[in-house]
Amino acid sequence: MYCTRTQAILLSCLMLLATLLSSCDPSSCGCAPPPAPHVTAAQLLHKWQQSELQVGTPSVVVRDNDIKNRYAIEFRTDGTYTQTLLADNTTYTGTWMLMDPDNRMLHLTDQKGDIQEYTIISVSDQTLAYSRPNKAGQQEYYSFKLVY
Repeated sequence: MYCTRTQAILLSCLMLLATLLSSCDPSSCGCAPPPAPHVTAAQLLHKWQQSELQVGTPSVVVRDNDIKNRYAIEFRTDGTYTQTLLADNTTYTGTWMLMDPDNRMLHLTDQKGDIQEYTIISVSDQTLAYSRPNKAGQQEYYSFKLVY
């Protein structure tokens, strides 16, 4: 099979691009990624509804009503939170605080005194995402949408 000159040039460009992308190492450019922005308590002071759960590698993504034990969580200024299971409106309460130098560790203590710690991946005026390893050692990513 023969290629036209244009096809040969295009194929060469694609191969070069693939080589460049596969050998790209951010540390080799001498630049570092920008630091993650500091998280503030005020950013969390809303009610958030779980919209996605992502588990493992390769990841399994479950969205909205397909999430088992899907919940909403509301953080309050007094350091308390309420978690509501959306299937039956069962509520749980506890306390919360942000930890670490950049406040990216979300520390929850539930009504039984059990501690859960999550790493905040991102927070904006519409979304919240945090993660933690599960009992099997796989990373779980929780994504939320702002309720109010």
